[in-house]
Amino acid sequence: MIQLIREIISRYGGRIAGSHEEYLAQMYFYEILRGFCSKVEVQPFKAPLTSKFQSLKLFSALYIINLVLYLYIPTLAAVLAVVNVVFFFGHFVMNNRSLDFLYPTYESSNVVGTIEPQGEVKSTLLFAGHMDSVWEFQWWYRLGVYGFYLNTLTAVLFVGQMLFYLVMVGLILTGSVAPEWTKYIWFGLVLLSPATFSMYSKHGSVKVDGAIDNLSGIAVSWAIGKHFLDPTQRGKSRLKHTRIKVVSFGSEETGILGSKNFVKAYGEPLKAENATLINIDTIKNKEQLQILLGERGSGVWYPKDLHEKMQASFDALNTSVKYTTLGVGATDAANFIKGGIPAISIIGIESRFPDLAYHTRNDNLNHLDPEGIETLKDILIDFVEKWDKAL
Repeated sequence: MIQLIREIISRYGGRIAGSHEEYLAQMYFYEILRGFCSKVEVQPFKAPLTSKFQSLKLFSALYIINLVLYLYIPTLAAVLAVVNVVFFFGHFVMNNRSLDFLYPTYESSNVVGTIEPQGEVKSTLLFAGHMDSVWEFQWWYRLGVYGFYLNTLTAVLFVGQMLFYLVMVGLILTGSVAPEWTKYIWFGLVLLSPATFSMYSKHGSVKVDGAIDNLSGIAVSWAIGKHFLDPTQRGKSRLKHTRIKVVSFGSEETGILGSKNFVKAYGEPLKAENATLINIDTIKNKEQLQILLGERGSGVWYPKDLHEKMQASFDALNTSVKYTTLGVGATDAANFIKGGIPAISIIGIESRFPDLAYHTRNDNLNHLDPEGIETLKDILIDFVEKWDKAL
């Protein structure tokens, strides 16, 4: 698995969504899957790949404009502050894509390889990661956790500006006199406004290797498919009734767009196959292996029965696992739940605060502990064996 990760990085480096490097890496993985799968497909799609993060420039600029506008037309400033907060949380945080129409579309792709069982197909298990990596979160690299705090402060400022302006407009409309101290709040919003630059310029010029996020998921998915191969029959597994699909999503980092288009194209056939997704994302080390209960930003919760089955495999290999709910951000599994397909997402990195390797140039092989992906591979092998035996 480490060799596969090393090879992709050495050949293509960072793989920004929609870039030529992402395309070449996907085609490379396509050729690898052709070597042992019965069927391999490339699903190209077009989407506004820059919409999610470029919108941060809009939100940050509007905050600054509103500081000045408030001095002349406070009612309009209040309205724009509300609009700013609604679209920031809706479009960016909750990923509802409400501003996509403002941005051009680019092409990306998904790759999926299929391995058939020996007998009748009664269920399909998809093992997936994503191929794309990111432009570095430059302030997280330069300032460490304080870069994360600056981004968080910016979100607080967006909300604080809105609330303050609404209160002040309310006082104006009711003919009330604003207390003297309220002017200091506006000055505070001004003094703290440089923090918004950390959001405006969130991305730097470095293309992250993405060894951990998320070639680790690609490698584990590939290893699962390879493990169950029947050496005597090309494209067949040793399983009795479980079809295996190995999936490499594109454009996850731009708002889980690859999986969104995948579910749109293949959702109904997957339901007919009794399919379940095992999504593997950002496995840095064994100590941080976590099963997601849900994702607040995406508004999804993962099936309890899948948690129990996965827990049984962790127990079988005497490996501890944590459970967590993702507060900010999203994984590709969310689109499957929204599409009515059972899914579970496993991560392997600190989720409460940003790890110093997350979305920075430190996301490389030097910071990926091989024991984490090896352990998870063994756990998922046990999971598949139990799954197939129960059919």
